[in-house]
Amino acid sequence: MAIVRGAPPDAAEIDHPIPRSEDGPRVPAVTDIRTLHRAGRYAVVAAAPRTGRLHQIRRHLKHISCPLIGDVRYGKGEHNRLFREQHDLHRLALHARSLRLHHPVSGAPLLLTAAVPADLAGALAGLGAPASLLADVLDDMS
Repeated sequence: MAIVRGAPPDAAEIDHPIPRSEDGPRVPAVTDIRTLHRAGRYAVVAAAPRTGRLHQIRRHLKHISCPLIGDVRYGKGEHNRLFREQHDLHRLALHARSLRLHHPVSGAPLLLTAAVPADLAGALAGLGAPASLLADVLDDMS
């Protein structure tokens, strides 16, 4: 789940190669996105990477002109400052709410979930996000 600037499509497959290193060759990378909520110049999206590349979600969202809030590398400082000042969000607005993978020994499917951290939940609430996105808020980060 991510808060982005811009107007992402309702749903999309972003198929855009990403370099392995700054000057390295590009390798295939695919991310599926779905817009969950819109609030003026901002939106909340679900992002599901099909490949595992460095900064893949961040790069793909920037590629479609919807950079992540709080992203000092690929985003815009003025929007990051606004979220720090208005929503007390001092980090990248990206959260791995769930991960699906296979157990490395048994091969059994696993679903790992993590509650939304309170700082991100505050920003989501400030954008008027529906209660379903705020469910299972993590109150204590320690």
